[in-house]
Amino acid sequence: MNRNSTLLLSSLALLALVFSTLTFVTAQEGEKPEPAKKDQPKKEDGEKPAAGEAADGEKKEEGDAKKEDDADAEETYEDIEDYHKLMKKMGTLEKIMRKASRDKTEDRMKEAADKIRYYASKILTTDDDEDRTTKDDYKDWAKDLEDRARELRKLTEKKKLDWDDIDAAREKVGAVCESCHKVYEEEEED
Repeated sequence: MNRNSTLLLSSLALLALVFSTLTFVTAQEGEKPEPAKKDQPKKEDGEKPAAGEAADGEKKEEGDAKKEDDADAEETYEDIEDYHKLMKKMGTLEKIMRKASRDKTEDRMKEAADKIRYYASKILTTDDDEDRTTKDDYKDWAKDLEDRARELRKLTEKKKLDWDDIDAAREKVGAVCESCHKVYEEEEED
């Protein structure tokens, strides 16, 4: 492993430790941190509710989700305009998902999956490398990451959770990241 990779991994580990400590302290105090509210895109129009979700205008039962839930949640997500910060944030979220999977923590998995879905939608707009952002495979990976994270979040909304399915979906999210990074992260290091 080269020095830059070691430094990057150490930085990510430190960020994950700080984030988990802040989350723990905040949870102990009974408060939720409120990230900055910024202009956020709304969920795709015309998207139909998944199985088990209430349609617009229908009564929502506990454990079900509505389109508005995603739109409301997005309002509290940190607005990251720097591509490298966005990638670091997503790396931290991937680690949070692994821990949530080990601990079977539904809420943390749901939140991390939804944030990855949201931040994946920002990849092409935050990346200022025009050569990379115009390539079809890069665009496809960004869209696939968003779709895989959305699928994972939907699995966390079921009344009876299947952690094997959730883990498989989480691994698919990670595989999309890894396949893209094999091509584009190495180019950046050169």
